[in-house]
Amino acid sequence: MADVHAEGVAGWRWSSACSARSRCGWGRSADVGHQRQRCVLAALLVDVDRTVPVDALVERVWGDRAPQRVRGTLYGYLSRLRRAPGAVAAISRRPGGYVLEADPLSVDLHLFRDLIARARAAEDERAAALMRRAFGLWRGEPFATVDVPWFSDLRQALERERFSAELDHVDIRLRTGRHGELLPEPTLRAGEHPMGERLAGRLMLALYRTGRAADALAHYQDVRQRLARELGADPGPRLRGLHQRILADDPALFPSETSSPETSPPGAPAGASPSAPAGTPAGVAASAPVPRQLPAPPAHFVGRYEEIAVLDKMLAARTGPRTAMPLSVICGTAGVGKTWLALRRAHGRRISSPMDSSSPTCAASRPRVNRRTPMC
Repeated sequence: MADVHAEGVAGWRWSSACSARSRCGWGRSADVGHQRQRCVLAALLVDVDRTVPVDALVERVWGDRAPQRVRGTLYGYLSRLRRAPGAVAAISRRPGGYVLEADPLSVDLHLFRDLIARARAAEDERAAALMRRAFGLWRGEPFATVDVPWFSDLRQALERERFSAELDHVDIRLRTGRHGELLPEPTLRAGEHPMGERLAGRLMLALYRTGRAADALAHYQDVRQRLARELGADPGPRLRGLHQRILADDPALFPSETSSPETSPPGAPAGASPSAPAGTPAGVAASAPVPRQLPAPPAHFVGRYEEIAVLDKMLAARTGPRTAMPLSVICGTAGVGKTWLALRRAHGRRISSPMDSSSPTCAASRPRVNRRTPMC
């Protein structure tokens, strides 16, 4: 985050990225010294309005390459920063360390985090605006010119924060039907995070909604093969479920017109359906068509009226609540027609219960089928 943009004490705006100059509210800038001195300022800005111990400042700025008499060098940098114009003079000594006294929201890093937190609690249109403002604070890679472990770790943490926020922004646009405009971003990010399953799911959904189902399925295969090759693992259940729904051309993958932030459960993303199962992509209707997975019915079937009547009786609708899931088992020697009987009954009664449509083995408690009667 290189040139920051929130107004601070005395009209100054602060960058936490060791940039060469700090900007003021009227477009002017001020030189705050060479890179190591700027790193001292950045190390204080990361913990603005909080005391940073001297040893912690040394570790942040020099790592394990501190020069001799490093404390004297640090005090010299702090003294020169205090003499710089405007709010830099707010650096003060406290018991145990130093503190830069300023409004945290005058620092790009803290303003970014504040905007993202507010966006995650807002309704979609407001959230999208807040996130755009947050992303506008970034000016390239943070701390790009600093090769110190503490700043390197912070750089990686900030990149992860931004990536997570970008995925939330993608979710918002998927919920609001803006899948066409967002495609370039997840496509670019997919090259940087080739095994990121959440990103892969969002990209697949955006591709599917823009009429590129083949590309969505191809991307799934790329992710699956890479996970198998590099980690010896398969995609998680969420991504596998989305893949199956794209294969089935599930109409519920398009945004629901009735979804709204008000119908979302507490803690759920805005626009999520309260009945949506875990892993349902953003903006996808929760209900999916009941699968019809029965084999074809027998072409010719006669008789077995008594057995079918027994099955019908045991699977008949109950007026009161069931205390257990009923299960029917058709017994008989091989070749007597058990499967045909099950299929005949399942196809004849499939509209009575969604469970009857999945498999003949979904049928109910045990009918007493006479084993001595040949089944054909």
